[in-house]
Amino acid sequence: MKKLLFIMLTVITLVSFTACSPANKNGNNADTSDDAVSAENSTADGAGEETSSNEETETNTPEVPAKEEITITHELGETALTTNPERVVVFDYGLLDALDYAGVDTIIGVPQSGTLPEHLSKFTSDTYGNAGSLKEADFEIINELKPDLILITGRMSDSYVQLSEIAPTIYLPMPSATYIASFEQNLNTLASIFTKQADSFTSEIANVKTLVSDIKEKVTAGNYSGLIIQANDGEISVFGYGSRYAILYDDLGFTLLDETIEESTHGQAASFEYVAEQNPDFLFVVDRSAAISSGDGQSGAAQLLDNELINGTDAAKNNRITYLNSTNWYTVSGGITSTLSMLQEVSDALE
Repeated sequence: MKKLLFIMLTVITLVSFTACSPANKNGNNADTSDDAVSAENSTADGAGEETSSNEETETNTPEVPAKEEITITHELGETALTTNPERVVVFDYGLLDALDYAGVDTIIGVPQSGTLPEHLSKFTSDTYGNAGSLKEADFEIINELKPDLILITGRMSDSYVQLSEIAPTIYLPMPSATYIASFEQNLNTLASIFTKQADSFTSEIANVKTLVSDIKEKVTAGNYSGLIIQANDGEISVFGYGSRYAILYDDLGFTLLDETIEESTHGQAASFEYVAEQNPDFLFVVDRSAAISSGDGQSGAAQLLDNELINGTDAAKNNRITYLNSTNWYTVSGGITSTLSMLQEVSDALE
């Protein structure tokens, strides 16, 4: 009897203990359920953070410019290359100016043995290989630089074949007798090669053409004659059609009083008497000595032209003698920054 009573009390105690334990409707312990919910929330939060991190990584990934095989036809031949080259050697300061203006940052070599304008002075640093001079390439250095594109103009044309053996080489004309047409052609070519910066090149073509049109309109309205002369070591030469400064006549509309001036990139030797006899409305002066040295481009030529004959011209009397930025006009012509500066100088002279 006592044994039966003990068994019954034990069963009652066990039932009571079980009834007092909190449980969910599925019979699982409540604490276990909370842990599961917490773990589930934690997993969800982690997934959100991972997704956000992935999205951020994708957003910050730099755009890689497309590569495409193209062929450029130029005066010295046909050159096959890959667009958006990553190692470029440039043998012309005008082209260097244009590339720098457009934001091309893959230039590795330039001719540092020359006078670079202030706006291109960064290319004199050791960051860039010294590829030689504007007229003479340092083939050993160029080989070491391992370029995938070389750009040249007329000064380096004799080295085209040898440079082509190192890397794809493209010849682009130096703007001269057909300045604006050559400027447009060169920038369109650069846009087809450096497609990442194509808009920067093509937009400036339209900008320059607008400036040229505005200047020509003023020149035509005033029926102005003009003459551009170059001072060099105490001597002067004059430039007409077909010259490196023909932009003054062909594109900007100044009347050339003497159409017999020889068509030459180096100009025709002249005297002060000749200039006085021509007596143009505007005189524009380039100091070559300053352009190829560290001179200021004005003082030497101004001193040379400060004489009775020049001072007696209508240009002098009307304060229409303009001493141009010689470096831009002589060594950096064809660039974007330089061309904008050149046009601004002529525009200012007309004010």
